[in-house]
Amino acid sequence: ARAVRNAKYDNVEIKENDAIGRFDGKIHLAVNDVDTALIELLRIMVEQDDEIITIFYGADMSLSESEKTIEEIEKIFPDMEIELHYGGQSHCFYIVSVE
Repeated sequence: ARAVRNAKYDNVEIKENDAIGRFDGKIHLAVNDVDTALIELLRIMVEQDDEIITIFYGADMSLSESEKTIEEIEKIFPDMEIELHYGGQSHCFYIVSVE
């Protein structure tokens, strides 16, 4: 999601317009770039036994933008199966499932 104001959550400094990475009910990061937020959040989420990353892109993201991001994710996680689907969510750039 995009931050609407400056804030602090635990040890995460959030600036207005930052892309926020949430996982397991907690904000883990806030950065100025959506792709960086997604990739860094995946680095936190993915564990050794995981096999599949499913990404649902939201209404504010285009298919072509999302496919470019997927190409980068495939380089970082070459052993993972990665699926991309249109989710259409209005408040989140991406919703991610890792299994």
